[in-house]
Amino acid sequence: MSGFQFSANRLIGKGNSSKSSVNEHANDDTKNNTASLFKGQYQELISTEAYRVSKVVTYLPTLDISENILAGNIFPECGTVLITNKRILVYATEESILRQPFTQEFAYKPNGFGILPIVKLLKDDEDPNLLDLFILDPVSGEATFILRLQFSPDVPLLREEKSLKITLAHGEFATLCEYNPICGMVVATNYRRVVNINLKDAFGHPVLSYSEVLPSKVLLGYLRNPKYLVQSYDSQNKIISFTFRSIDEASCLLAVLEEQGLLTIIKLVKGSGKINVINLDLFKGLIPTVASSTNELNFAEQRELHKNIKFKAIQFWGESNNKLLALISNKRELVLLIYTLGEDQCITSLRSYKLSNLESDEKYPQMYCMDQAERAVIISDSRIVMIDLNDDLANMWEDFFSVQQSVNILGINGDRDILRLLVNDGILEVQMLGPGRHRTASEIIETRIQQDLEYMSNSNANIKVLQLDMYNQFKSGINVDVENAIRKVCGSIIHNEFGNTSSVILVQDNLQLRISLLDHLAQYVASNFEISNGTKMALVNAREKLGMISLLYKCLELEEEDVVKNVTAIHGCTLGDILKGYGVNSLDLLEDYLTKILGSTPKSSSKLLTLAGIVCNELTNNYINPERNMKSQTLSLVYSDMLKEDDYPIFWGHFGLLESINQMLEDLYTFYVMEQKIVTHRDEIHGSEDYDVEQRNDSEVKVKVSQTAVGLSLMLYYCCNDILQLLQIVDDNITLKIASDHLQNFYRSNRANWIKVFIAFEKQDQMMGLIEGFNDLQSLSELLDSERRYIEDQRTIQIHEPIEIENLSAKIELQFDRCFTQYGYEFAKNLFRYYVRTGRIDVLLTRFPKYTEFLDRFLSSDISYAKFSWILDIQGNKYQSAAKKLLLCAQTMKNDNILNKTLELNIAKLSMIASPDKLSKQSDMSQIEAELLIMDTQRHVESELKKFVESSKMTFEEIVDQLLKNSLYLQGFTNFVQYIHKLLEKIGCEEKPLTLLELIDLLTLTDLSIIKVSGFDEAIHLISHLLALRRGDNLKVKSLNFKHVSILKNIVLKRLFLNESWSELDAGINLEKSQLLKILATLADYNISSPQSVQKMGISESELGELEVSADFHSDYLKENNLLSELAKKENLERFLPQQ
Repeated sequence: MSGFQFSANRLIGKGNSSKSSVNEHANDDTKNNTASLFKGQYQELISTEAYRVSKVVTYLPTLDISENILAGNIFPECGTVLITNKRILVYATEESILRQPFTQEFAYKPNGFGILPIVKLLKDDEDPNLLDLFILDPVSGEATFILRLQFSPDVPLLREEKSLKITLAHGEFATLCEYNPICGMVVATNYRRVVNINLKDAFGHPVLSYSEVLPSKVLLGYLRNPKYLVQSYDSQNKIISFTFRSIDEASCLLAVLEEQGLLTIIKLVKGSGKINVINLDLFKGLIPTVASSTNELNFAEQRELHKNIKFKAIQFWGESNNKLLALISNKRELVLLIYTLGEDQCITSLRSYKLSNLESDEKYPQMYCMDQAERAVIISDSRIVMIDLNDDLANMWEDFFSVQQSVNILGINGDRDILRLLVNDGILEVQMLGPGRHRTASEIIETRIQQDLEYMSNSNANIKVLQLDMYNQFKSGINVDVENAIRKVCGSIIHNEFGNTSSVILVQDNLQLRISLLDHLAQYVASNFEISNGTKMALVNAREKLGMISLLYKCLELEEEDVVKNVTAIHGCTLGDILKGYGVNSLDLLEDYLTKILGSTPKSSSKLLTLAGIVCNELTNNYINPERNMKSQTLSLVYSDMLKEDDYPIFWGHFGLLESINQMLEDLYTFYVMEQKIVTHRDEIHGSEDYDVEQRNDSEVKVKVSQTAVGLSLMLYYCCNDILQLLQIVDDNITLKIASDHLQNFYRSNRANWIKVFIAFEKQDQMMGLIEGFNDLQSLSELLDSERRYIEDQRTIQIHEPIEIENLSAKIELQFDRCFTQYGYEFAKNLFRYYVRTGRIDVLLTRFPKYTEFLDRFLSSDISYAKFSWILDIQGNKYQSAAKKLLLCAQTMKNDNILNKTLELNIAKLSMIASPDKLSKQSDMSQIEAELLIMDTQRHVESELKKFVESSKMTFEEIVDQLLKNSLYLQGFTNFVQYIHKLLEKIGCEEKPLTLLELIDLLTLTDLSIIKVSGFDEAIHLISHLLALRRGDNLKVKSLNFKHVSILKNIVLKRLFLNESWSELDAGINLEKSQLLKILATLADYNISSPQSVQKMGISESELGELEVSADFHSDYLKENNLLSELAKKENLERFLPQQ
């Protein structure tokens, strides 16, 4: 323990535990005068039925630059003493309240051990207007008694000094000193020696003399300290406390307590010294109280108890001289014990009481007996605990408050019912008013919270010196009483029924007061309790609901009275009801109000910006800030599935309000950004420097638009993510699912727009932390890339110095590296998807050489990425892999136009040629050739169709209609007509590639003669080449293998028979024009075998399934089978087939 701590705790700062005896010898007027010494000048801090705490601010004497106050004390009706590192200062307390006081100063000699002098200020016996000062050097033993001090610079210093030196042994120093009007000063030393210093002789004349009351307990010289071992004092047995009790005007009792429990009671007679000494062992009297029955503790247990228990203070208790109140510490616990002294001089412990609100390691707690209120006050570790001692231990009243750690208690003085604490900048006075009332747990908690809130909102308490923390028994674990009390206090604030809130008439002042109360309530709860997430959310929601009422009032102030009445009348409430929070209609009203205003036309741009600005500011202050400060930081709230729907976030169930706010944001962004070209804050920075007034006003509008749009976007983004985060963990039900889907759709539809706002106004830094908090890697990717693009733009326009651009570039690259490292592939996937979605393939393929593992994994995760991933294969000389990817693209990408597909296939062919792999090369090449054949056939049809369109005067639709009308065979099939119509549009307008089946159907179901295309010739030619490319069954064209091509061949031949003009053929007319005869004659040239039978040309349901034909067309395909069978019977089609 340091010397300064020692001196402050033991010598003057907290050594006045027997001060109550002064009042016992005062006159009756003094006894009854228990009011404040400075009536009317104190500021009341807290007040209960049992005590009142007030404070008065005082002026300190002028100190030197290097001078520091180390200790001090206030002496009622005398003055104040301060001890600095240089001198002793004495001044009138009353004067220090009004002005900087006139100060008497006295020098002292520092002793090098940090032990400060002991100073006492007394009223002079001869003249009550004068004071006497006693100063004792605890190390040298030199005592000085100064008489007739005056605190006036106009009065000559006619003072008298007396001096005395107490003989001290080696290593001995004074530790305690107390004054009693009967016997004078009583001094204790570290050798457990007690000395009585008489200040006056028997005739009342000033004189200093001393006598030894108790001899030193360290008798042998070799046991005495050769030097001052101040540091070892704390661990030694010591005289810890003494107290006085008057017997009559000439005698008193002195009780001296040692830390190990030895109590010595001495009778002192004025002018004669001690006449009787009683030694008592309080520890023995303690054993029956600690043990369940007398002498139940064995020797080892008693020894362990003796080791742990330390006696800390002693006081005479009550009116009699045979009751004593002792304070003991058992490890960290503090216990009060009442002892009684029997006629046989045996001491007995009557009862004990463990302090429930004070656990302390402080070695020198202090105790005061406030007799008039029958109350004990204990001060330890800046906490003041008050207990009313009575016979009913179960209903003992105990209360406490603490002094803030920043407040230094310089000294303490207690009399019958007032405790005074001298602090840095004034005096704290605790006045005992009456007995405390025992209350239920719920009442205790509720009252305590209300006390703290009222104290913190007290305008007089400008400097918060007190701390009203919670009782220890309610601090651990979740307690139902605690939760109910918190919700009750919270509700009273919401309904404007707490304290004097209803007396604040102005709406905004009233709301701000209640908001500040809820803010402090959350801080108090977080510091003192463990509470459920539901109660935490109730606090947060209450705070935010009051904020929404504030927003509603400010919005309604913009409107005419009839609009306000119209909006409030819909919900059947008055503005007064809203202010009191009944029904909490503010959110519904806000939704209706914003919907009404935003739906009105035309919109006023200035009014829109004003309204949006108000909404943004209020939502930031009363939603975003409480979410960050109260919910996250103060209460550390984490969502759990135990949360009830009543305690869900404030905007739960008010998604319409979110939509209205989003509409306001869209209107704002559309008008100011899209129409007026207010793009970025950069315009303001890098624009012309010689703005005129109009330009400056425009700049102000830009700033306001930027702040408002960013604020609203942040609020919407946070709110949606916060609620969706909760919905992921709560029990699912139909109602929640519907609401969740609604919010999910709203969020997905607008998230990108909210992020764009931050990018447009270059406020990405404001969103980074929030986005990462929600693990939104998609938005994180977009913001980081926007930062990179901004730097690249700056490099292009060359506004900044090159070195600055390089530094910015290196900084953003470090950000990318951090995200790749922290989030791994998940971040890479979201970033790469963003580049694909925005068409910035060049960035994707070239900017991430350090993360090729992530890139390869991403490119292989989706077949559509093969469309560009082949580029990396070409760069890496992986030609066959590139060819396979390009072939895969051509076969699977449905939305590519035919030119792109043809290009992809040609590049694939070149890549295959360049590949050194000869084994699988031929098979892959065959597939590429097959795809090219299909593309070439379609392109030929498209080319002829375009030529015809360009040469004719008909529109494309008219040409399509003509083609369909000319296709007589097609007219018999309802579904086929619609099908062919779509295929013609697909190749003519969209230029999209057809599948092999679609191409065959187009060629064989449509009469293309008017565009000079022979459909059956083209189909047979294509089938012939595809069959020529086969290698076993390995050919796969659009998932069509050799079997599929054979099926298609039969479809072509079947339709060839069905499209023939059999009347002409039977009559032998125009045989040279017969498509059937021509193609059957050349089948051998095409290496196509003729069908074995008519039945073989039919198609089955299973074959239609293999070809993946839509079920809508099955009936038409099967109808063709029936038509062919009928034709075969009528025309004997077998004659055209090879004979078996």
